[in-house]
Amino acid sequence: MKAFDLDGVITTGKYHPAFTDVIITACSVDMFAHVMKVMREQKVACPVYFNPYPKGIEDAMHWKCEMIHKLRC
Repeated sequence: MKAFDLDGVITTGKYHPAFTDVIITACSVDMFAHVMKVMREQKVACPVYFNPYPKGIEDAMHWKCEMIHKLRC
């Protein structure tokens, strides 16, 4: 399993995760509908982990590091 950042997949279009990979994003669940729409349009089908701390970028980065460690990516 590989972990990807949402912007690296969606914005650049360079990466196409396999269904066994994951996307870990700093986006909060408030962006769920938009993220899923864009992923469908780009035919990306893998689990997405959304940031539960939408207040600040430092919390988001800390959370992303924790998720990478927990998922062993």
